[in-house]
Amino acid sequence: MIRIVALLALLLSCIGCESDEPSICEEIPNLDICVGAQACVPGEVKICPCGGGEEGLQTCNEEGTGLSPCECAEEEGTDADLPISVPIPDASSAGECEPQAYTDCDGDKLHWFDSCLEKGELIEVCDPGLCATGKQSCCEGKQPLCYQGDIYWFDACGTLGDVKESCPEGTACIMGEEEGALPTCEVQQECQFAAYEACHNPVGGPNASPALGDVYSHNSCDEPEGVVEVCECQEICANAACVKTFWDGKWSVTLQGNCGLGTAINYNNVVFSVTGNNMTVTASVAGKEVTYNGTMDCDKSFEITGTLVTEIGAGLGSVSATETWNCQFESLTYFKGQVIENSDFGTCLYDLEGYRNN
Repeated sequence: MIRIVALLALLLSCIGCESDEPSICEEIPNLDICVGAQACVPGEVKICPCGGGEEGLQTCNEEGTGLSPCECAEEEGTDADLPISVPIPDASSAGECEPQAYTDCDGDKLHWFDSCLEKGELIEVCDPGLCATGKQSCCEGKQPLCYQGDIYWFDACGTLGDVKESCPEGTACIMGEEEGALPTCEVQQECQFAAYEACHNPVGGPNASPALGDVYSHNSCDEPEGVVEVCECQEICANAACVKTFWDGKWSVTLQGNCGLGTAINYNNVVFSVTGNNMTVTASVAGKEVTYNGTMDCDKSFEITGTLVTEIGAGLGSVSATETWNCQFESLTYFKGQVIENSDFGTCLYDLEGYRNN
């Protein structure tokens, strides 16, 4: 109270005086004598102190009763040092939901999400570990690597792309020894014959997956020399060997859609067994084990057929339904296709997806 009285006396004694010093109402705008009075000139801009000896600006509000917070310049380079992140909308503040606001993963499935955080369109099913928030494909990004003596682009999944640089005659692509070093064209050293064996697809083109080819001998300059082992059509090349039983094992298989017969029944305990071109699948459907038999072609498509007999009720007999799967392996861990179901009640068509469990 003593301070307020003293300040009031000082104010009255300086009425009519001009000064560059801040007024009492600028210092203490909540004083009874200042409430409703002008503490500054509306729109006036004043210099204010910032950290590190820097100065900023603040502006008098429209009523002239106070100044805005001091606006200081941002330090250069601050944003560049922060990791890049994908903003996920705040559903609580969202109005109308904006479609395809961001991407995120549901397991290994890459989906679009709207601004209300609702999952939308499936973009792609990724191999394990390749799905990530903010990507628009499983294999987004690219890096230069050596391939057959030249520098090629490879995507994040390791799939061969277009040539980046053809090395001149007498030189070959050499990878840098330090981590993160880019490949360069260096004077070619004498290549050692039959240095190692690796998977190679000589006829699939630049976008073919080497994992689906044959086993080739390579020299020390990373050039394929000749085939060591031809993988049969139901096999894959992995880790420099033809794998015969990769497709064998447990898969998760689901149906999507419905028809006049009702909603599709998902499969449980699905087990694949492939011998040569012959394919056998067992599954639990509505509590009954059904065996499907068919063939797998060299392009990794397959067709299998099985029959399920269901009792209608006491004394009412049974109904037989025959299902045919027409599917295509999209990767080493995923296939998709359609199921045609024929019964005495009609025909139904469903979409089908399968994911490898082990």
